[in-house]
Amino acid sequence: MVEDPVIPPMPLRLQELRVLMHSLKLGLDSEDINTEDKEVVRRLMARIDRFAERQGAYWDKVDT
Repeated sequence: MVEDPVIPPMPLRLQELRVLMHSLKLGLDSEDINTEDKEVVRRLMARIDRFAERQGAYWDKVDT
């Protein structure tokens, strides 16, 4: 995958990732989002999970 040269990487703090994951989970429960978009959300959540785990962050060990 080639990164877009116009849009620089946007590192997120753990708290920001947690909010993003929460928002994505809410989107999966929404009836306003179609099946194809929900699959994109699932893949995005999986990528975030893999990234966070590589960084040593585990969602079940994060204080809410």
